[in-house]
Formats: sequence, C-alpha cells, structure tokens
Amino acid sequence: MSNRINPDELKLLLAEAEAIPRPMDARYRIDITSRNGCMILTIEGTVLQPIPTEFTDRLEKILERGAGRRVAIDLAGCNYLSSSVIGTLVSFFGASAKGGGQVVLIRPPPRVEGVLRAVGLDQFFLIVDSLEVALEFFQTQESGSRQPAVRPRASPPV
Repeated sequence: MSNRINPDELKLLLAEAEAIPRPMDARYRIDITSRNGCMILTIEGTVLQPIPTEFTDRLEKILERGAGRRVAIDLAGCNYLSSSVIGTLVSFFGASAKGGGQVVLIRPPPRVEGVLRAVGLDQFFLIVDSLEVALEFFQTQESGSRQPAVRPRASPPV
C-alpha cells in the first residue's frame, strides 16, 4: 500500500491549513506545502510557549486527513523551539508512527539540533540536511527496501 495521499485530499488539506489564522503578534511562521506526496511543514522564527494553536491545528489537520504518513519538517529558519513545542512534535511523531508514517526533520540549526540530540530525540526523528534527502528516504521506505540509502545528518560539532 502506498503512503501517498490522494491529490484531491491533499489540495483540500493545504487549503484548510492555510485558512487557519495566525496571531498578529506571532514571532514565527508555519507553512504547509507538499511535494511528491510528502507533506512539508516549514517552521521559521521563534516558537515559544504556550504552544500556538495554529501549530497544533495544522498538525491535527495533517493527521485527520491521513497525510501524516510522510511528513518532512523543515526547521532551517527556526531559531528556537520551546520544550512544549518539542513535546508536540514527539506526540505527532507517535501518532504518525501508529498510522505507519514517518516524520523527518530537515536542517535544524545547531542550537535547535543540539537540544533535540541532548534529550535523545534524534532516536525518534531522522535528521537530514535537505528536502531532497528526506524525499529520497520516503521513496526508499515506499519501495520496501530494508536498507535505506539515506544517512542521518552528522552530529554538529560541540
């Protein structure tokens, strides 16, 4: 069975996610797009506590539509994630995994990646250097290969 979401469902999901209002004082931006049947969540800025409802609403929409099977979260432009947001990512990973899905983190900055690794979350999430590598990983998983061609991103220097 393919992990790809139906294109019509994907268009609906993207439209609904874009309609979720963003607080006027937000110091972050969350975009949701797709490529090759993969949901791409791009998080930029500083995501503080409490967890923004926009953030959780978008993750819930992804799971409700069954699109949580192949999700790449691009963190390249994210300079800070609160511990509660990281906890939400872990919950999202668990819900996605229950549905046979996989969540890949793309290019977290050294500060964010250091926190993820320090608390052992690199054991839950594959961390890669580019969207292309994430898409290659998903393609390898979909083909049923036992040996993914993708190597995780090396730990940043301390």
